[in-house]
Amino acid sequence: MLVSYETIDSFDSNGKTVIYWNSQLEQTRRECMSTPPKHRSAWIQKKKHWVSEMLKEVVKRERIDELYCRKQSLEDERIFRTLLDEFRQIKDEKGQQRYIDKYILQLPTYLEGQNTWKIPFMTNPWPNFIDRLKIEYPKIINKVTRIQQLTDTMLTLITSYVTLASDLKVSSEQGYQIYLTDPVIDCIQWCPSFINPPYVKNDASIPWTEEYLIKTLIPKLRREARRLLKRSDIKRPGPFTSVRGCKNLIKNEVEDKEYFMCKLCWKSARKIYTYEGICRHLTSGRHSIARIDDERMIEVDREKVKKLLPVWFSNFH
Repeated sequence: MLVSYETIDSFDSNGKTVIYWNSQLEQTRRECMSTPPKHRSAWIQKKKHWVSEMLKEVVKRERIDELYCRKQSLEDERIFRTLLDEFRQIKDEKGQQRYIDKYILQLPTYLEGQNTWKIPFMTNPWPNFIDRLKIEYPKIINKVTRIQQLTDTMLTLITSYVTLASDLKVSSEQGYQIYLTDPVIDCIQWCPSFINPPYVKNDASIPWTEEYLIKTLIPKLRREARRLLKRSDIKRPGPFTSVRGCKNLIKNEVEDKEYFMCKLCWKSARKIYTYEGICRHLTSGRHSIARIDDERMIEVDREKVKKLLPVWFSNFH
């Protein structure tokens, strides 16, 4: 019996969508109509067998394609890692590794190659792979050098104590400082002018003048950082003078985690503790605090925080 294609189930037994071309339906309809009624049952069985064999062939081909793609991906990965190892083994005139892994991982050709062996049928990136890395590496180093120049200049301006000169409204011509709570310190990585710095003549190899950094670029970054605080998608890690911010700053420190002091003790009797140590101190017999309020009861050693800022900024260059 013939039925209209609207009544045909559009899904197979595995839940996959089945598509029928109109031309196929029409051809099958004509073939069925031309088959004598007494032979139609056999014709239907024959068609079912033919479809079953075709589907088996499709599954077989899909499996072959899958295995081929997997094999190709493994081969691409092998080539990628072999070429990368060859690049890493290049030495400078002193016999030291010329190209540092930290910066290799940022190179566009490295990123392209890494994505290629994970995704089949992409353009082959291997021709001139090492030569392309060699060309791109100095460009990354130039950018890193400019970022380091910027952060080094900022470090000379940072102060551990609030002063009139640390107010953003103070003119750069008058000289100013950056207090530890300034969001430019802990939010600089999201500032537009930090992500895409205004290089001299669009060339990262040309240093900025100190005057430009102090009077133009750093004030601009400070304004951008303040605007970032209004964004809900930015989770500020600082300020580093807060207990929460200090814990974020020192979380990767291994040797020294003693940055916290007790606000309830007389200044002359204050000691410096780790965060766990200050909590034990506050809950001990001297204070017997049942519920610690970090920001009200714990003070951060600002001088030690300031000394750790070069390590913080080094994360970005």
